[in-house]
Amino acid sequence: MRPTAYPDRMGEATARTTPEAATASWSARTTNRWLILLTLGLAARAARRAGPGRLLAVLALAGGLGSATVRVDAGPAGLVVRFGPFGWPRRRIPLGRIRRARVARVHPLLWGGWGYRLQPQGTRVIVRGGEALVVDLVPHRSFGVTVDGAAAAAALLNRAVEQSRAGS
Repeated sequence: MRPTAYPDRMGEATARTTPEAATASWSARTTNRWLILLTLGLAARAARRAGPGRLLAVLALAGGLGSATVRVDAGPAGLVVRFGPFGWPRRRIPLGRIRRARVARVHPLLWGGWGYRLQPQGTRVIVRGGEALVVDLVPHRSFGVTVDGAAAAAALLNRAVEQSRAGS
């Protein structure tokens, strides 16, 4: 039986087991509570204003809540990152596009700040500082997302990549 991580509470992953690597999966959620509070405060303030202030409130609420929470799922099909409280939008990366997975230490200001970042080396989803799962993609790009338990996700993805290469 192989360990798999599932969310226990916001921002924490716990290990459970599944029968084989072919069906193993990993899932965790990370939330930046400070960003949620800031978003709600700014949206409430903007909503009190007439005219464009209300539109600004809706946009701030959607953007802030969408970038304050991510759910990351890894498994034999690849990687899926869902944004916001409703899991939309989502970013799917099929296993065939993944060369390898690794863990990186993230300092948001050094990675371009918080949020969804398009950078020359690849895309980054930064909800908070700390541990991040980074997948190196074919061809020569990468995708990174801050999430607790990134080492377990990287190990599972690397095992799935190796098994798919051995099977092809």
